[in-house]
Amino acid sequence: MKNEVIICNNISLSIKNKKILKNINFSIFQGEIIALIGPNGAGKTTLLKAVSGLLKPDIGEILIFNKNIYRSYIPEIKAFIEIPSAFDYFTGEEFLKYFTALNNKEFSVEKIFEFFSQEELELLKKKKISEYSHGKKQKVFLTAIFLCEPQILLLDEPTIALDVSTLRLLTQKILELKEKGCTIIISSHDFHFVNTLCERILFIKDGEIVSDIRQPEILDKIDLSSRIFQYLLTIKDDLSIEKAKEIMGKALKKINDNVYMIECTFLQLQEILKQLVEKQVRILEIKYYKDPTEIFFEKFLQ
Repeated sequence: MKNEVIICNNISLSIKNKKILKNINFSIFQGEIIALIGPNGAGKTTLLKAVSGLLKPDIGEILIFNKNIYRSYIPEIKAFIEIPSAFDYFTGEEFLKYFTALNNKEFSVEKIFEFFSQEELELLKKKKISEYSHGKKQKVFLTAIFLCEPQILLLDEPTIALDVSTLRLLTQKILELKEKGCTIIISSHDFHFVNTLCERILFIKDGEIVSDIRQPEILDKIDLSSRIFQYLLTIKDDLSIEKAKEIMGKALKKINDNVYMIECTFLQLQEILKQLVEKQVRILEIKYYKDPTEIFFEKFLQ
């Protein structure tokens, strides 16, 4: 039987006299991938910060490997919650060397080559992190975490600002860590992303866990294969836009500049993306036109 590696007992936490988390109770077993789903302001990020040890609850306790997170140093846990500014004046390569050395891990160009193209490797050597785009910063910090092969991983909105190829790599790396027994909590508004990876979803609303549902129940309640969503595609350049129009025709609706909208099911989106990649269309970002979280809440809580 797998061990419980994260236990939250009756957690309540206030910030500036406002109660953010209320009587949170759950446990997570080794190797599980758990999603935290909820509307903005529900308490997802605060809960991740509490589990990582960045915030201390007013009452209750959090145990990691049966150790109180606030009384023990637990190097096996790594978190991507906010992009820190403390390393802005490092180059990307300097930061990766520093972070891996700090965690007693080996750094080599060969190891990071699967994360970055040759062009990106040159960027890592020459430019400071402060000069990177948000997506590139995110990629550097996620890479640092994966190089350390943590036993517990906490991710807060990891898909925001990632391009399609990096999103695929992120999915692959998460699954590789799971195979090694890593326990993972992902907070995200990207329901398709978490549904692809997670075997269990904790729904949080107004600081409380309102539902704890496993994968079979999710699929029973929501037919993701037939539901139509509106997606926004940010396309890099004019050549890519023309190629995308050739593939999708009138289905591709311009919103502004290089942002276009399509309406389709999730499965149709995967087929469209496959065609775009084959035609070398450069997609910078894919996101929902409207946050679907409330739709899922209504379905689950009926």
